[in-house]
Amino acid sequence: KGAAERAGSGDPAIRGVAIYARALGHLLAGRGDAARAGAWEFLAKTDKDYSPLRFERLAMRFLAGELKAADLEAEAKEVSRFHANDLYGFLALATGDTAWAEKGLAATPGHNYPYHTLKRLLAK
Repeated sequence: KGAAERAGSGDPAIRGVAIYARALGHLLAGRGDAARAGAWEFLAKTDKDYSPLRFERLAMRFLAGELKAADLEAEAKEVSRFHANDLYGFLALATGDTAWAEKGLAATPGHNYPYHTLKRLLAK
């Protein structure tokens, strides 16, 4: 099953992750407008208090313009590096700013996600 099919799931975690994954895919493909539309879809179709999607919600709120990079960075400073690297990696992808990619690599344990994405962003 693909993200489009899973986005209609009755399970809130599956639905949220599928919509988030589509938005992230749009970012990776350089389709910023589609990614922002995906962010708004995520925010409309997920429960704001559903904690398993907390980091995805932060990212989608950033894409929707509800949060600034400083808000995600403040969050990244308060969580373990296993979560911080995801936030920094997202900021690097969403903004194209290599400084976020560098912070993401510093926080990424081993070659875990988003190591390879960050390396590709820095190689551009």
